Amino acid sequence: MKKYLIIAAMTLLGIGQTNAQDYSVQSTELAVQKEDLSSINKRIWGKGRFLRLGYSKTETGSQFDPVEKSKYSFFMTKGTTYRFPKKAIGGLVKIGIDAVWFDIQFSKFKSPYSDLDWSSDIIETEDPDDEPELDINIGRMAFSAGMGIGPNVSVAPFALTSIKGLQPLRASIYFHYAPTMQIYAKSQGGDIELSTAFCNMMNFGGNISYRAIALGIEGRWGKSKFKPLDFESILGDGESLGSQKYTRKFANTRFYIQFSF
Repeated sequence: MKKYLIIAAMTLLGIGQTNAQDYSVQSTELAVQKEDLSSINKRIWGKGRFLRLGYSKTETGSQFDPVEKSKYSFFMTKGTTYRFPKKAIGGLVKIGIDAVWFDIQFSKFKSPYSDLDWSSDIIETEDPDDEPELDINIGRMAFSAGMGIGPNVSVAPFALTSIKGLQPLRASIYFHYAPTMQIYAKSQGGDIELSTAFCNMMNFGGNISYRAIALGIEGRWGKSKFKPLDFESILGDGESLGSQKYTRKFANTRFYIQFSF
């Protein structure tokens, strides 16, 4: 009888050790699976911070001037996308909020009246003893600096496939409200004028990304009441333009490359 009890105890002990080993193996497998899922999620959705460098086709106009088109226009944007939920909807879709920390742009415009921007002319005076005056025309240009916030929807159509090379391919669309300070300047015929305004700009765009690199396009538009500041009036050499404001509109088509980090 004693012999049978010893055999039964050893059998139970062996079963217990086997179950413990099986539980340990299962725990290890779950940990590996979680690590793999985290790695896959990171590879597909990446980090939310981004930097955009791009070229813009810009137009501007007011009730006093015809539409001016840009000779060249460059911009830089930096921000962060906060995506949720943590687990993608259906494994393919994430919704987020874009916070654009700064968006700066410089544009140089063609003159709607002539092609003599960026020219310097010597004006001869009637008195030969007087020194000639240098008339410098810097043309027409605009500078903007602002921020932005808005929704973002991203889709990774190949996230559930077994082809790892396609999993990080992702498409995103977004819409931003972008409060912006705009500065518009023109100098033509010896007169220099500077106008400033706070503009409510809007952005709508999208991009296609692969890992840390993306190519995108967006439209940007807005208008505001600008107040002109006349340099001649400020220096006391001319008459004041007064406090009359005028409406100026801006429209941009932007092309950019994006780096995520």
